[in-house]
Amino acid sequence: MSRIAYENSNGDVIDLNSGNFLCNEKTLRTFKWGYTFNSLPSDRGASVDSFYRGENTFELTLIAWSESYEKTAQLLNNLSNTIEYDVRMRTAGKLWLDNYYIECYIVGGSVNKYFRNKSACSKRYTVLPVGMYWCYETKTNFPIGSGVQTSQGIKKYNLRYPYKYGIGYSSQTIYNDSEKWETPSIITIYGPITNPSLLIAGNVYAVYTTIGSNERIVIDQKMKKIYKIGPTGAKSNLYPYRDKTHNIFEYIPSGNVDVVYSGDFGFDIALIHQRSEPIWS
Repeated sequence: MSRIAYENSNGDVIDLNSGNFLCNEKTLRTFKWGYTFNSLPSDRGASVDSFYRGENTFELTLIAWSESYEKTAQLLNNLSNTIEYDVRMRTAGKLWLDNYYIECYIVGGSVNKYFRNKSACSKRYTVLPVGMYWCYETKTNFPIGSGVQTSQGIKKYNLRYPYKYGIGYSSQTIYNDSEKWETPSIITIYGPITNPSLLIAGNVYAVYTTIGSNERIVIDQKMKKIYKIGPTGAKSNLYPYRDKTHNIFEYIPSGNVDVVYSGDFGFDIALIHQRSEPIWS
């Protein structure tokens, strides 16, 4: 049985396909691309200029049950509070299918049927995705001093980029198994460090700032955001301090990818694999 769960933006999680809930996963695999279709003259067929994902809701059917109406009502009230939180906060939650999630709101619900003196209830919920894809993440950790010392693929950057990747720098290979397309990532850099920089697949990812211990920099390529998280969890925008001579939001290519770095700081690379529907397993 597949794991289906809802996680709201506060981190509260309710399993929807175990215990006192049963959920039909069939509708979770429904997807639809919009497209711009142009017919060509003189029987020359047609062309598609673009594909896009618009506002496409889908239905989620759920059964909740227990030994009494009161306990079933408590289950449904708890679920309602969990999904309502995201609407009130205007921050999307995550609907999980095994290891995949889609960012979404649950924007509607209706009762299909009661069973056994209302001790069981079937409900239909309307899911509004705000993310284009189902995603799963694979994270690689690079502790301080990790990697193999290397001089291969070394480059020196003059003028505005005052760093040299040379002998004594570390290298490590990560594998991006995202079929044949590029993948966005979330790069998290841990302090203390001044002007941290990485070379991933030949592209420079650098931020010109200083962070202390218990602070970290997050480069979110999917959302195109760069920010610092302080010791108390407060966020501050670092977008203006990115290296502007290189594209810090360039996605990670598929296959084996070389990562070159100084080894003076720790960081993570979380690849966000995206699909129209989750892998069947």
